[in-house]
Amino acid sequence: MRPVSYPVMRFFACLPVVAANAVLVGVPVLVLFALLVPLTTPRPVDVVLFAVSTALSVLLAFLVNLLTGMTGFVTTNTWGVRMVKQSVVAFFAGQLVPLALMPGPLSALASALPFRGMVDGPLTLLLGRYDGVAGAADVLARQIGWAAGLTLLAGVLWRASLSRLEVLGG
Repeated sequence: MRPVSYPVMRFFACLPVVAANAVLVGVPVLVLFALLVPLTTPRPVDVVLFAVSTALSVLLAFLVNLLTGMTGFVTTNTWGVRMVKQSVVAFFAGQLVPLALMPGPLSALASALPFRGMVDGPLTLLLGRYDGVAGAADVLARQIGWAAGLTLLAGVLWRASLSRLEVLGG
């Protein structure tokens, strides 16, 4: 019997961490924010769209992290690559500056990259800031497209990386 795919195993291992972060960080921040600023309750359809988009967001984040980690097969040290990745993702995902506040060309670039689907996409759906069914479908389609493309890229690079792998010991 063949062993379980290492990337698939790592994906399922990251899910409890994501859930713990949501509960231990996300919920307290939301409660604190609700105490400081009056919040409106999102529509049920927006909550469902947000849940789907959040699941895709987790997949996108995992794939970007997997691809970043695979640079270790070439560089043998991923610290610098991870620092650059974290900065680029934070900026282009909308964590530092909302994408709507970015100037035109920079906003267009951010919208074209997969990082938008990690933060801005789910929040756009939760807040109802999309243009009808077509706008919501566009956000989800971009996430699905990037997830599919990054999955294919990760699969190809994983197979290529295994040829560079050396394991010592028993």
